[in-house]
Amino acid sequence: MSDLIYIADHDVATGRRIQAFLENIGLRAQCFASGDLLYETFQHQPCKLAILGTVMPGSDGFVIGAQIRQHGDTPVILLASTALGEDHAFSQSLGMDAYLSKPLCMSKLLTYVKALLIKTQPHKLPVESTPVYEAATQGATHNPLAYADVAICLDRRVAVCNDTMIALTGTELKLLQVLVARQECAVPRSELLEKIWGKDNPIGPRATDDIVKRLRKKLKDAGSQVSIDTVWGFGFRLDAH
Repeated sequence: MSDLIYIADHDVATGRRIQAFLENIGLRAQCFASGDLLYETFQHQPCKLAILGTVMPGSDGFVIGAQIRQHGDTPVILLASTALGEDHAFSQSLGMDAYLSKPLCMSKLLTYVKALLIKTQPHKLPVESTPVYEAATQGATHNPLAYADVAICLDRRVAVCNDTMIALTGTELKLLQVLVARQECAVPRSELLEKIWGKDNPIGPRATDDIVKRLRKKLKDAGSQVSIDTVWGFGFRLDAH
């Protein structure tokens, strides 16, 4: 399998900009004028990661992404000109790994690229991007849950960021684990309560707010790009800045 990252978007200039950005940090990337051309190459030389625009000449990013995933576990990031929840939900149903809306934030794209590549090739990333994940996965038998610059090692029950262990209580770790597993999807308070304290817990729905407040401070103190956003009247979701 090639170490290349494949990129295709209807806006070739955007694809070239992403390619240059990734190559500037030491990654190898190849840009295609359409998803069909990308997939044709992929069948002969699979890549490590695919970045696809949802709108392209010929087959769209949803179709190409689904075709790629049929061949294995190659991560796929979709780039969309809309943040519509329906498209986001559809991308998840197809097994896509991330859905980013435009205008594209390159630093945010990079956090996803690093997190996804570390799961498939932890020793192929530029040196500066690996310590946090190497610390989390040392001695582990499974890949960590990862979002942006935060990783949770389920075997060791620890979270790390920026090469530093984050000191979390058991409930803080459970809550962070649920949010990381759901990536940028909004998670209701009721679900967090059930995951942390059990289905028949007597805890009030606002108990999660106190845990989130502590988690936010600890993530900030660790210098993380990850934030926990409040979805008013519903729950919380992760974001990376």
